[in-house]
Amino acid sequence: MAENGSVRAYEAWRDAAQRFDYFTTGISTAVLGYLVPQLQPARIGCSPETLELLALLVLVGSVFAGFKRIEGSVHLLRLGHSRLAHVENANALTAAVGEQVPLYSRETGKLVASEKIMEMVNAHGELVGTVKNLETKVSNRVRLWYSARYYLLIGGFLLLLAARVWKGYL
Repeated sequence: MAENGSVRAYEAWRDAAQRFDYFTTGISTAVLGYLVPQLQPARIGCSPETLELLALLVLVGSVFAGFKRIEGSVHLLRLGHSRLAHVENANALTAAVGEQVPLYSRETGKLVASEKIMEMVNAHGELVGTVKNLETKVSNRVRLWYSARYYLLIGGFLLLLAARVWKGYL
């Protein structure tokens, strides 16, 4: 069965989005790995060293938000798979009832009554609604982590730049 263009376009977008998430989280982690050994201990106060420490803490927040974004995206993919599986099962059961195809239980091997099949269809329908609600919640959380990662990364770089410029003028 050939895939349609929208499915291929979605898969290309999803792949690019995942790569971007990995890239930005990796950049944040690499910057931290480079800067932490260079950090010079100093008293907390109104100084460039304190601003640099604050920048590093903000970048740590960016790395954390990036990992949470990746984790949420993986969870969202699993939920999407679950929802689609329930839809497919409900559709297959509905088609079997409509075409009067006899269905047999895997556990007992006995014929399943059409009323029982319709109960199973309704159960799958309820599960689809539940999974959709979970997908909405997780999707909102993933968007929040995306925004947090973005603003923390930009803020961390700006604070780091300000600390380095400040050091140059002392």
